[in-house]
Amino acid sequence: MIAGYKTINPITKEPTGFVEKIQNGTKIHTIRRGDRWSKAFAKAQAERRDLMIQHSTGVRTKHFKNFQTNKVKCVQKIIIQYQPHINNKAITITIDGISIFTYKAHIINLLIKNDGFEFFEDFRNWFIEDIKKNGPFIGEITHWTNLKY
Repeated sequence: MIAGYKTINPITKEPTGFVEKIQNGTKIHTIRRGDRWSKAFAKAQAERRDLMIQHSTGVRTKHFKNFQTNKVKCVQKIIIQYQPHINNKAITITIDGISIFTYKAHIINLLIKNDGFEFFEDFRNWFIEDIKKNGPFIGEITHWTNLKY
């Protein structure tokens, strides 16, 4: 399956660095809205085959480029909610039904770093924009390493 990555952050207009971070092993999973990866992963497991993730840029354009392929190791459920009633920048994160609060800051920091973001603010702002447009972010973390939260 193809996972498309933006090379420019639509909010900051700065390079995302996602391609380089995937290639050098510092971005080790991707977070996507929906459940298409978990369904495909379950189907592949039932058929006793591997599900491959094709990391790509320029998806659905003449500039399409597959820059790396990995085996999907696991898929976890994630919910990210924007909590403006708490403060204008608050989000809550739930992974596989377990809420990740500030007392688990090390997990939040790991999640952010492993998804290719340098700072919490960058991660939060990326998802707040999506949540403002589409409602709570209900999706998946697709892993191509053995890490699991």
